[in-house]
Amino acid sequence: MTIIPDILTGKNTKKNLKQLETNRTNAFVSGPAREGCALLQGLVLCGRCGRRMTVRYTGNGGIVPLYECRKHWENGQNVTCSHLRCEPVDQAVVKRVMEMIKPANLELALLSLEKLLHQEDEIEMSWKLALERAQYEVDRAQRQYDLAEPENRLVVRNLETKWNEKLKALEDMQKEHEKHRLNHLWQPSVKERNDILNLANDLPRIWNAPSTTFQDKKRILRLLIEDVTITCQARNENVSLGIRWRNRGHEVIQTTKLLPKSMARKHPPDLIEKVTRLAVEMTDFEIAEHLNQTGCRTQENRLFTKASINWIRFRYRIPGPKGGDGYTVKEAAEHFGVSAHVIYYWIERNMLTATKQAPGWPWKIKFDSETEQKLFEKVNQSSRIAKTI
Repeated sequence: MTIIPDILTGKNTKKNLKQLETNRTNAFVSGPAREGCALLQGLVLCGRCGRRMTVRYTGNGGIVPLYECRKHWENGQNVTCSHLRCEPVDQAVVKRVMEMIKPANLELALLSLEKLLHQEDEIEMSWKLALERAQYEVDRAQRQYDLAEPENRLVVRNLETKWNEKLKALEDMQKEHEKHRLNHLWQPSVKERNDILNLANDLPRIWNAPSTTFQDKKRILRLLIEDVTITCQARNENVSLGIRWRNRGHEVIQTTKLLPKSMARKHPPDLIEKVTRLAVEMTDFEIAEHLNQTGCRTQENRLFTKASINWIRFRYRIPGPKGGDGYTVKEAAEHFGVSAHVIYYWIERNMLTATKQAPGWPWKIKFDSETEQKLFEKVNQSSRIAKTI
């Protein structure tokens, strides 16, 4: 006897097609549970654009999994919409799952379910009374129709119309009742209730068993979780996780992610304020010497160096010295109405007094009223100096 698969005979066709669609691997469906160590593979959604996030394995040998949304990348931008390592997200969600299945929580969940079932029974009784009333109206309209004299056509026609209306109202109510019954809560038996309470001890043991693979753990999570929405920012360690459970409940939990080393080593605000104040008149080397002499240290309890101060100024956009009461080359050129080349020429010829606080820093140019008058006369009398004003 030849066995023909159900998918070829048309049996359970919708169920099979839905399973085939779910098993596809793309950005719109969860896909099957695979062997990788990213436990929420296929379940995570991007909190910024709403697309399903994919898993990418990086690092030496591909041992570091990342959740990432490639919407911007696919739209021609060389950046991802959002991405972060899988470990902090997986650990936070697994910890929440284990908290949910503690005996006390499961007992409370069953008590809540019993309360909801009791309310559902009351609603079902209301539906039953409403259906009985609708059926009575139909029977009453039918009796009135049957008692009418056939010769009185106008009365018969009106009674028939009324009867049809009552039948239509009963049919609509029955359809609404069927829709309501489809959303009925599951009512556990005594055995199922005991199995649920035993789950508090069985699931942690199964989860931590050496024989449980990543694929098995993913299937366990998929039985409990519909999806997880991840909301994070590139330079912020805080991560928001919106968990949607299979029972249509939802909640938001918080976790943190690892930042790059340059971001993780944050400097305290008082240090940034101190460097900003000292950078007005001091070089990076002088700032480092001053901080070391006053007992300040880096986050790693090391001495400050010129390079570390330079990085702090670059990271927090702290400007260097502003030149005090002197002119910069640009300011002097604007003052005399000449180009910067003329100012450099005057400095080389000692026609202007200029100093630098450190190599590579801006000139500080100072001049008295007599020098200023002589240079203005030189500019006005010379035909070689190009005027800018």
